[in-house]
Formats: sequence, structure tokens, C-alpha cells
Amino acid sequence: MKTLQNRILQLALFAILIAGAAVLYAAGSGKQLPVTSQTTVHTANDDGSYQTGNDVPSTRFSDNGDGTITDNMTGLMWLKSPDSTTRNWPAAITYCEGLDYASHTDWRLPTVSELETLTNYSQRAPATWLNGQGFTNVRLDYYWSSTTYAPSTADAWDVNMNNGGVHNPSKANNNCVWPVRSGQ
Repeated sequence: MKTLQNRILQLALFAILIAGAAVLYAAGSGKQLPVTSQTTVHTANDDGSYQTGNDVPSTRFSDNGDGTITDNMTGLMWLKSPDSTTRNWPAAITYCEGLDYASHTDWRLPTVSELETLTNYSQRAPATWLNGQGFTNVRLDYYWSSTTYAPSTADAWDVNMNNGGVHNPSKANNNCVWPVRSGQ
């Protein structure tokens, strides 16, 4: 009996070890993500200490001259001026998928991860920073993502372009919409 208990314990520890390795592998070193630009160390071992991630290109955004801007870090193409109309989540998806703009018809609502790449955490307000980077009409407001909130599928993730916060409101709420496409 004791041998069986030891074997179960060994298998459980092995499973924990494998799960931990999988999490580390999935998280990686952060090198595929942009740096947050925090260079000040506020507390030992905070982001200012590590500064992991890819360096931001010298020209982060390129104006394509057709009402779109390409993010040179992610390769994503965004509308230069997001629409001012707020929509509920289903209407936001329909709007993006039906958009025919700048000779492209493959627009979609961004994932929460894609939308978060537009936040610059070294700046007080992402919208203000983005409007200074060539975008226009980016509002200090919440923008829908296409990502459903798993614990409650009646909700979806959004990103607040006033402070970079991520929230999970009801899909019935009206938020801003910013179409994206994968680019080239």
C-alpha cells in the first residue's frame, strides 16, 4: 500500500513539474512582446529592473497614406481614425467584418492582446499618446476586443484608452470600436 501511495505521489509531482514547465514555455521570456518602457525602478525586481520584451522600433507607426496606420512592432494595420460611434459587442463585430476600407475587406475586431499592444504604459493616457503618434480621433474611452470573458460569456474584454486598464463589461454595453487587420 505504501508503495502505491509513493508511486501516486511521484506521478503527481511529475505532473506538477510538467505543468510548470509548460507554463514557463508558454510565457517565455517576454521577448515576443514590446517593452512597457518603464525604466524607473520603483521597487526591487519590478518591470523597471527587468525591462523585458522587444525594443520598440525607431518608427513605431507608419502612416500608409490611405487612412490606415501600420504598427511596425506587431505588423497590425489599424484605421488611422477610429469611428466615433459606440456599439454593443455584436454590432461591433458586424461593423468590423462588414468594413470595406482602403481597398481591404478583411477588417475585424481586435483580440484583447492586440488591443493591449497599443497601450504605452510609460504614458499617462494611451489615447493621448496615440493621437500624438499619427492616429486621430482616438478617444479616452473603452474599446471592444473580440475576446469573450470566459467566466461569463455574456461579457467581453475591453481596453480603456484613458489608462490602459482591461475590463470585462456586458456585451450589451456600448463601447468604441477600432477595426484591425493582420496587414502584410
